[in-house]
Amino acid sequence: MKRFKRIAFGLPLLILAFMLFFNGGDEEGAGTAKDVAEKDIFAEPTELIFWWYGESESPGQIKYVERLCADYNKMHPNITVTQVNQGVDVLIPNFMAAYEAQSGPDIVCLWGGIYLLEWVWQGAIVPLNDYIDEEELSHWNGSKFSEYDGKIYGSDLEVHANFSIYWKDHFRDAGLDPNKPPLTWDDLVKYSAKLKAAGHAPYASGFSGGWGGVILADFMWNYLVDYHDIIKAVIGERHFDEPAFIEYWEKVDAYNKAGYFNKNAPSIDWTEGWNEWRAGKATFLSLPGQAALSFVDELGTDKVGYFPYPALSDKKVGWVWPMPHSITSWSKHKELAADFLKYFHAKENYSKMIDIMDARILPADDRFDPGIIQEPEHKKWYAKMAMDWMKQKGHNFLAESALPWAIIEKGLVIGGQALILGEFTPREAADNMEQAAVEWREQNPELLEHYKIWAANY
Repeated sequence: MKRFKRIAFGLPLLILAFMLFFNGGDEEGAGTAKDVAEKDIFAEPTELIFWWYGESESPGQIKYVERLCADYNKMHPNITVTQVNQGVDVLIPNFMAAYEAQSGPDIVCLWGGIYLLEWVWQGAIVPLNDYIDEEELSHWNGSKFSEYDGKIYGSDLEVHANFSIYWKDHFRDAGLDPNKPPLTWDDLVKYSAKLKAAGHAPYASGFSGGWGGVILADFMWNYLVDYHDIIKAVIGERHFDEPAFIEYWEKVDAYNKAGYFNKNAPSIDWTEGWNEWRAGKATFLSLPGQAALSFVDELGTDKVGYFPYPALSDKKVGWVWPMPHSITSWSKHKELAADFLKYFHAKENYSKMIDIMDARILPADDRFDPGIIQEPEHKKWYAKMAMDWMKQKGHNFLAESALPWAIIEKGLVIGGQALILGEFTPREAADNMEQAAVEWREQNPELLEHYKIWAANY
């Protein structure tokens, strides 16, 4: 979970997620490596510093980034792109240091939604509209995650899905149909009871560091309340201690107290929870799509099943999390940086991504044709679900993409950890979340005004 997404300051992320969307599209007019600025920005030897994020959630992606940078250098021999993968625990701290020094990366990833926009509002990021034409920008599916006041601030390297996987033999032990995963929250609770009775820990997780207490937040809230209600709670028109929000904490609390997580979950982090699952010590595991499909490919669909996280209601929610990368305000090579970001969307790179990443992540562009995916299981997930997302043009969000970091840190992370450890009741966790929102509004009046401008578009 973001976002997975979204572990900062060393906090291991555990958010159960599921999402992804693309649609086949017209390739005519797709961005290509030949589309360059009228100014000869490639004439002089130049180093472009590219801080990127994605390896933590999509293992193996660094191979694609290295290929992207190498091919760009072949087209423009004077340009060297120095890429540095930022881990989840250093991404925000490193950028804060660069911001203070007003030096460092030309291109940076700050995740999507308010994560990025809070830095836009502080003048750290420049709009891409100043360097890239509107027709090109119109094809970028994740742009709504990076838009403020009519300007686009991020170009997505890729889009990935997060979902849940499970051991089919555990289902058989518990008398469950191995080909019928849980579709609703009630299903999950019933399945978990049977699995526990059969001697299996239902869910692999790790709470060490804090993010374990945020489990499900990104997606449960979108089922319990409208995304607009989350925004309204941030600005004070609604409240995070209302019953609909409290229900989230109640469900997490009940699942935890029922003993449905692995017993050592409080002492390990999220990725260590993956190892617990891999060793067969728990039935369910939620993780980024690249890693999940790696397990599916390795172990086979006769042993492993997979599914979007169970719905809490019949309400439909968007499932998407792109990774926007942006140009820093202090960069001395903004036009060149913009051209490289546009290169993310060049159609000659589509097949490279599919081949290198085995179709476990996809280009964030409506000109991508998912028909080029050949592997049946990947085609089943990405091609079909991509079609739905493309029709929505990225207008769907994780709850965290609407939350300022201060509210996430105190409200979700600290409050969630306290809930898991039994230090908070669900009501107290909700009250803590509301207090975090009140404090953010009081301490950041200028950011609040920017937030309201952004919110007015949704």
